[in-house]
Amino acid sequence: MEEDLGLTGNQFNVAVSILYAGYTSMQIPSNLIMSSKKVRPSVWMASWMLAWAAVSACTGAVQNHTQLYVVRTLLGLTEAPFYPGAIYLLSLFYTRKEIALRIGVLYSANILATSFSGLIAAATFATLGGAQGLEGWRWLFIVLGKYIVHRREIDGIQV
Repeated sequence: MEEDLGLTGNQFNVAVSILYAGYTSMQIPSNLIMSSKKVRPSVWMASWMLAWAAVSACTGAVQNHTQLYVVRTLLGLTEAPFYPGAIYLLSLFYTRKEIALRIGVLYSANILATSFSGLIAAATFATLGGAQGLEGWRWLFIVLGKYIVHRREIDGIQV
């Protein structure tokens, strides 16, 4: 990615870190909107997950560091509602005693999913790297983003 986008110095580190600017700025507003009961949490969360997938797929189209910064900021904004929102939703259904286990399962599932991300990336690079003239890292973002959008269409999730 660094070579393909011509990143120099600390531009890659800035791109990685800039995600958190969007992420932290959207967590509280998201939960405030969800708890206001102006929008159903199921619609709110599904909409943000779809936006998150679309922005992730768009990462495969960036051509320089400026575009990467913009997409990473947007990725942080669209990703932010998920974890705080999931914890908020769990808190609506479970007592204090019950919620600890459920939040533990949520975070453990995230760690488990992260442990497989390297294998998914390696498989994508090995099979799609160079296909259609696109680098493997571009395919990774495109495939993962498209998968989520496609799952929504298969499952018939209404947003």
